[in-house]
Amino acid sequence: MRPNVPPTLDLPRHRHTIRHLRRQVHRFLVNEAFIDLHRSPARGLYLASWQRSGSTWLAQIIASMPGTRLVYEPANVRQRLFADGEPRMASLPLSGPGSDVGEDGVFLSNALDGSLRSPWMDRMNRTRRATRRVVKDVRTIAILPWIVDNFPTVPMVLLLRHPVAVAHSLIELGWVRDPEVETADGQLAEDPEARRAYRQRTLLHEVALWSTHHGWAMSHPAVSRVHVVFYEDLVNQPNAEIDRLRHYLRTSTRCGRHGSHNLTRRRVRRRPRSGERRGPHQSGSTHGRINTTQ
Repeated sequence: MRPNVPPTLDLPRHRHTIRHLRRQVHRFLVNEAFIDLHRSPARGLYLASWQRSGSTWLAQIIASMPGTRLVYEPANVRQRLFADGEPRMASLPLSGPGSDVGEDGVFLSNALDGSLRSPWMDRMNRTRRATRRVVKDVRTIAILPWIVDNFPTVPMVLLLRHPVAVAHSLIELGWVRDPEVETADGQLAEDPEARRAYRQRTLLHEVALWSTHHGWAMSHPAVSRVHVVFYEDLVNQPNAEIDRLRHYLRTSTRCGRHGSHNLTRRRVRRRPRSGERRGPHQSGSTHGRINTTQ
């Protein structure tokens, strides 16, 4: 009798499995192998923004401080909106102090006190022993008054980029959803006028959506203590803007309202200007500073 001969090893499938396991181990060792035992929201800094506004860049700058954990967009975790290419997320409903925001509020509270963990949220974390955290979100502009009112000990930062530049960037990436377009892709591909009309309509819709949510949030009295950073100023004068942020955090700490968030003094590399090599947050047009006095 012939001895049992093992089946031929499927090398491509075997290699794929090994690569997958290596990625999982690497992700755990780099992003998820850390401790975060300071269960106080005052140990967190909250960064609110809109998609394609440079919030990841600013969050990484702040999280470069030793012992700082970067908590990436916890508002996306509950509804699992981070799969399949990260399309544009719908912002949460307009909510002020006293509103019921449901489970979204619970997730946000757990993210600020460090008790919430997930591969999605910790995908950019690099610290091993967290003593403070930066929580960055792009879906919570509409509930910013609620957040400020419910977490008075947490320093709040609002990052703004010109809405037309944001809209262009979203369109270029395809992070907009239009049912009419989904049923007429062939017509758009063949008709330049239809493509132009679609882009104009989508641009106006995105700018209107941005304006509605930001107008609501920034006109609310509760948001008066929020520190505002303009993306365009951060690109052109990064060190000056970081100095302003450092002063805000230092003043807040001295007044006893917030936990310890001391930005170390370091040079920040300026983002590329138009015509230079661009980073991931600079697709689309870049317009001037927003006039908030109107």
